[in-house]
Amino acid sequence: MSETDQPLQDYLSTYRQLLESIRQLALEGSVSADVIRTALADNPLELPSELAASAGADAITRELDHLFSIRPQTGLPKADLDSAMREVIASVFAANGEPSETTRDGTRHAGASPNTRYSSTTDHPTYRYTVSRSASAVPRTQRAKPPMPMSAGAERDAIPIEPAPPAEPHAAPEAAPPADGAGLELAGTPPAPAATPRILNAEIVDHDPALPLNVGDTYEIAFGVDEAKRSTAIGSAPVAEDVVFPPGVDSVELTVDLQGEDFVIATQKQTFVLKRAGKSATKARFEITPKREGRCTLTAIVHKDRNFVQSMTIEVSVGASNAQPAVTTSESRSPSAATRIRPRDVMLVLTPAIPSGYDVMARDALGIKTAHLEVEPAEMSAAITAARDRLLEVVKHTNADGDDVFQSLVAIPAVDQQAALRIMARAGALLFRMLFAHDGGSTDAKEVGTWLRELTSDDASPLSIQIMSKRAPIPWALMYVGDVSNDDKLDWNNFLGFRHIIEQLPIINTLGNSAAAITSDSPNLQVSINLNRSIDKQMRKPFVKDQEQFWSDAATAYPLLKVTSRINRQDFVSALANDATPDQILYFFGHAATNAIDASGGVGASTLSLTDDRITLDDLKLLAPSEVRLPGGPLVFINACESAELSPQFYGGFVTYFMSKGARGVIGTECETPAVFAVEWATRFFKRFFAGESLGALTLALRHEFLVKDGNPLGLLYAVHCDGDVQVNPSLHA
Repeated sequence: MSETDQPLQDYLSTYRQLLESIRQLALEGSVSADVIRTALADNPLELPSELAASAGADAITRELDHLFSIRPQTGLPKADLDSAMREVIASVFAANGEPSETTRDGTRHAGASPNTRYSSTTDHPTYRYTVSRSASAVPRTQRAKPPMPMSAGAERDAIPIEPAPPAEPHAAPEAAPPADGAGLELAGTPPAPAATPRILNAEIVDHDPALPLNVGDTYEIAFGVDEAKRSTAIGSAPVAEDVVFPPGVDSVELTVDLQGEDFVIATQKQTFVLKRAGKSATKARFEITPKREGRCTLTAIVHKDRNFVQSMTIEVSVGASNAQPAVTTSESRSPSAATRIRPRDVMLVLTPAIPSGYDVMARDALGIKTAHLEVEPAEMSAAITAARDRLLEVVKHTNADGDDVFQSLVAIPAVDQQAALRIMARAGALLFRMLFAHDGGSTDAKEVGTWLRELTSDDASPLSIQIMSKRAPIPWALMYVGDVSNDDKLDWNNFLGFRHIIEQLPIINTLGNSAAAITSDSPNLQVSINLNRSIDKQMRKPFVKDQEQFWSDAATAYPLLKVTSRINRQDFVSALANDATPDQILYFFGHAATNAIDASGGVGASTLSLTDDRITLDDLKLLAPSEVRLPGGPLVFINACESAELSPQFYGGFVTYFMSKGARGVIGTECETPAVFAVEWATRFFKRFFAGESLGALTLALRHEFLVKDGNPLGLLYAVHCDGDVQVNPSLHA
């Protein structure tokens, strides 16, 4: 390869990834052409001087031709793809001045010296683009970095060791473009100014909201957005404006899915169109017929492409006896930092029902299924605890020689892996039956279970599954949807967590910082490591010491990484009580324990142990209350090792606590995790996470890596209580 060819190939590698990202944006329609054009004009891409010649322009043309020859996986016809990209492609290099005259014959200007403007404009049957270069180009440090997507399964090299410059003072995080190219937050494109929140109103047409409904009568209920609460509304709630409208999007179609066992609902799905200002252009209208007298409940789930926006639950009186005014409760994603919501393949919403059980709504691109689950919170907790106990059997499994295999090894022999498969498959299958094949359960529940089994048995690409739940800490990744009657037919692929990207979020009043990008260059990526050094003494192995060395090496390797270490209870509490604590990633490694809800002290007695002492959840609520928000919106990673008393309620308490303080989410283990595995999982996780992989795809890929390479299935123990699109951006490898 010649000296001229190498810069060309290097440039095209980056250019190719940028175009692929823009192509994905065009397909999704999530960012307008004008936004991309403006951002690229403000942050021009400089064409290397070695390419300021016809050879370079010809190579770029070939890349465009190749890009347009690719049919997207969605099956979108090539002509539609061309149409979607026509405007945005034209502006990729339209920087540093006006485009030159169009050349219909496809000729290009000859090369220019590095100190002169270079401009080449080319017409294509379906697009037109301009390449410009000027000696007055924006300095490299001010240019927008092109997205750098990475394969979720790509191998990662060891962290390189390079000298790190002195840490710079912390600044507030800024939005940054995601590395996978599925969305774009562009530097130089300020967000629209915040408007007064509008109101989502639910109104029963031609009916006085003060009067009860009648059994058997059919009513029309309409959901729409207004600039204020309507006097005729039976339910209302603020709209999460910043969630619904990412930068550059001025009109969206929102879907409303309506469910309620107390009503006959003619059509469960309707949509309405909402613009950035004013009332909604349309309303979502449903015909409902009450089936019984008393207090009856309707729940509306508002989402965009199966990505949860908010819910509205309305309790109304049916019949004149003991009639009371309607009561509305609503939960939504936090609008504080959400910059966009991306489509999901599947959305599940699980909420407690009145007077008992749970209501579940399952939706994919083709339709919706709803059901009432005949399972009570206490029964669910007992079933999850039983599954946890089976997982502990795996953790404590001994081989024929009496060796504690999973507690001493990362690479697991085949015979011990099969023993783990039998135990975990039975536990996962029982969880599945508890929800969808419960004794005395409804036909609807069985149908939802069948739908979920068929959905996940397909050999197609992994699905992105978003699970929103309230008071239902189910370990969804451990759910087993296959047949367990024959050990020979057991298959790791029948676990949801080995097949699909699963994100599980609690439905609470505020979901914390839901921005997908953890910015690493404003000016640093702020990470805190919160450790229990006594573990090394207890276990007579340097687990904590090795992790401290990992983080020391990482801080040297990555100039943008700033690591703060805390080992004592007081330091940990003080950090959480300080509204200036800059943590963007909060990593905990130590013991954890929790009580059952009905035990003395309840969930509030759950503890995290640092080197010198424990801290309970109740202590944190008092000493570092949720009113003290964490400005860095940290991703909290609780790597609870050797924690024999860790129960399902642990994350129900700590996830809610951290997210109420502004955290974007929590990663944690479902039960006790061997220290040897916990350390290795964290090491591999952070190497890939710092390389720019998104959280959901990374977790799925890492589970597969441990299973395929090491025969170790314990990756299923880690749950993602967070938006799966979260990633470090720009990546520290960039």
